[in-house]
Amino acid sequence: MPGIKRLHPLLWIVFLTAPFILWGKLLILPTFDDWTTLSSPNYDPQWQQYFLPYGSSWRPFDAAIGYVYNAIGSQWFPVLSHVLIFLGHAANALLVYRLCRLLGFSRMAQAVATVFFWLSPCTLATVFACDSLNQVFSQMWGLMAIHVYLSMNSRWRHPLWLLCVLIATLSKENGLAWAVVPPILAFGFRRISLKTCLRHLGLGAALAVTYAAVRLSLPLTEVYYEEYHTLFSLTKKLKAVGILLGYTFLPGDYIYLLYAPMRNPLLFLLTLLPTLPFMLMLFFDRPRQLVHRHFLTLLLCALIAVSPNLLITMSMMNAYAWLAMAALLVAFCTHHCQRKRTLLGFFLLYLAATAFTYTHHWYCTWRTSLPARYMAQEAIARSGRRLEHVYVVTVDEEYRKFSSFITLPTEAFGWGRAVWGQTGFEWPKDFGGIHVDAHTPPSVIDSVAAEAFAAGYDGVWVVRHDSVSVVWPDSISVTQRDSVGIVR
Repeated sequence: MPGIKRLHPLLWIVFLTAPFILWGKLLILPTFDDWTTLSSPNYDPQWQQYFLPYGSSWRPFDAAIGYVYNAIGSQWFPVLSHVLIFLGHAANALLVYRLCRLLGFSRMAQAVATVFFWLSPCTLATVFACDSLNQVFSQMWGLMAIHVYLSMNSRWRHPLWLLCVLIATLSKENGLAWAVVPPILAFGFRRISLKTCLRHLGLGAALAVTYAAVRLSLPLTEVYYEEYHTLFSLTKKLKAVGILLGYTFLPGDYIYLLYAPMRNPLLFLLTLLPTLPFMLMLFFDRPRQLVHRHFLTLLLCALIAVSPNLLITMSMMNAYAWLAMAALLVAFCTHHCQRKRTLLGFFLLYLAATAFTYTHHWYCTWRTSLPARYMAQEAIARSGRRLEHVYVVTVDEEYRKFSSFITLPTEAFGWGRAVWGQTGFEWPKDFGGIHVDAHTPPSVIDSVAAEAFAAGYDGVWVVRHDSVSVVWPDSISVTQRDSVGIVR
């Protein structure tokens, strides 16, 4: 990296905002499935099953973090995860900068691409999450694979490139895409011949086949994911493409457009319109650049990087998978823009608008994570004693959440798991649960609770919006108790 004096002034935005992003991130509490992912504290003695393929994934590094919490204490959750995710995102921004230099882009192009990546609203679901270690580090090792491939000429080039790809893949499965991106990128920028490209693509394919063979030969823990049973819904695919393109290149504050309780089309337009001049000038100032060999190469590499997510499942967090390559597209267009002063002015306007979106999304994420704490404290206080086996009846909310930025209180409670954060993961030992409609009558909930007690649960928590009530056997009607054989 060049000396501080040679840095483009735009890069100071990264240094100046980094402490605030880390501070804001550390304030966000775990919610929803943050409590059940592999990278959350894990006290299960059957540790082998988590380091082997687990459900639809094989992520031993996530499993390792879960047992690191076991060793250092659950009080560090999610602080350690937040710090690691922040450091991984910072490393990715640095790698974007380094790749811009390797590809010969100008100082301004390097700076614009790096800041674009660092503050893009497309990063928010990943940067603000507690469970996105796999996403961040899969991309980091993938970018390292490209960097090694482009910068090294020694005999260690191929082994290190493939090692980086393997680590990226074991971080998150879409990391396997980096097995083919570096040769294609190098060929597109005329760094290698077609013959060399094909030979190296063969090496990447061999790694992919070997990985698949090893994974399929290992024992698998079956885990049911309902969303994976509607993978090829046309509606979901169109929504996935919209998420990908919208948050990357049209970064308005979509909360004001798509979340019904806060819908405000005027505010959405006020955050979207200032970003348009930069994007329009970036891509259409010289339309011929859109068919340039380098542009098409970067676009192809970006699509390859995100293709596993488009084929399987796409969320705001998954959109992070292609953002580094999209940033290189931004660098290319900036490098070839002839009216750089104007473009820089539009980019500053873009940053002003996205700063509002960034801050608003953080605020919503932080505020809607707070019920995780006070609802857990309420459940503990109303229980009055340690409960080993708890059944949670969740009364569904009227509104839906918005990605991970607006989590409903019932989901912030995490099916009761948020209590672990207040008890040091000591109790409850296990949970059961059911979701019921918002209009479910109390008699039906009593019936469900009676069946839970008959099955051996110590207590039943009923979750309505941001409140938790406790049901005990003696509070259930005699008819309900008798129907399931509870001893009075």
